Amino acid sequence: MITLFNSIRLALTGFKLTVLLYLVLLSPLDSNISDLKKTHVQEKSINLVFFKNLISEDLIAQENHDLNKFLKLRPDSCGPENKLIYLALLAKHYQCNILFIVQKAKLVNFKYIPFTVLASISNVTSYSSCYDSLVGLYVAINYKVRRETPYVFNGVNFRVYIFGEKGGHWYITEVSGAPIKHLKNAGYAFGTQKENIAEKIQKIKSATGQNYDPRGKLIKPCPKK
Repeated sequence: MITLFNSIRLALTGFKLTVLLYLVLLSPLDSNISDLKKTHVQEKSINLVFFKNLISEDLIAQENHDLNKFLKLRPDSCGPENKLIYLALLAKHYQCNILFIVQKAKLVNFKYIPFTVLASISNVTSYSSCYDSLVGLYVAINYKVRRETPYVFNGVNFRVYIFGEKGGHWYITEVSGAPIKHLKNAGYAFGTQKENIAEKIQKIKSATGQNYDPRGKLIKPCPKK
């Protein structure tokens, strides 16, 4: 089977038609998102291996440029990782999209984030009423990419993964850059040198607006098309 990446190289027009088909078939965004109503799942009551496997599936889909598998892990609506939002971003910035640039992705480490901390570093309270249960993890991923972008560089990247459960099915509802300083202050750091380097990169970006990789190389912005 021709991979998604190769399909893009063969015919960008064909890809856009595929995206359009997904947009037509998927349900509309949930417009009735209210304040937090659901209880965050406590660490002692969850199977961390299950969520580790979900992250691994996500990384395999990225390595294989497998759009179908990637989207299967995400909800139709509710949360920034939902299919409609993702496909819109994919069509707009495909050259920097994770599905096109990843060559290797390896899960390095992960840990549970309590809801009080999670709510302070993410948008979970704005969409959590859509789900019966929620779980947040602090994740370290070692990426090798064809092209470094403001969102991913070669080396260990740090992410916050949020999973939402509805009707017995778990979805990846949010994947965002981890605010390392905040997590350190809250007592949830990994305590590694690579985490310290990533934190310095975040500080430089906050001060200058510029993105660097761990080797000090300036990362160019993504092309608009």
